[in-house]
Amino acid sequence: MYFEGPWTVVDQASLAHSPRVGQVARRDTGVVVLRCPECRALQFAYSPISGPDDKPTLAKPIQCGAGHCKRCGIWFSIVAGKTIVHDDDPREKPVRSLPKKLTKAGVHWPPKVKVETV
Repeated sequence: MYFEGPWTVVDQASLAHSPRVGQVARRDTGVVVLRCPECRALQFAYSPISGPDDKPTLAKPIQCGAGHCKRCGIWFSIVAGKTIVHDDDPREKPVRSLPKKLTKAGVHWPPKVKVETV
């Protein structure tokens, strides 16, 4: 069972300990420190914070482990002080398209090269 909220923002300098579940520690650099709502692992991420300190909204979704240990690997967002757990990677996928002007001029993407290993 994951922690649903409420989340609050605290100043990293005022904390004498690492943040508890439900606390988002804000650093001067824009990095936030918080605990995963599922496994309680400490997370460091860059995500601007908006909204009041008692109901914050983080601009970017966070993945537990962020590609390193992936302790539980869930993706989650904090919106208006509540946790939203995503089923898969919520980041927008890059769109591979060219402007029509370039396509009409004959510009196209290079073919994908299939590399075989021996």
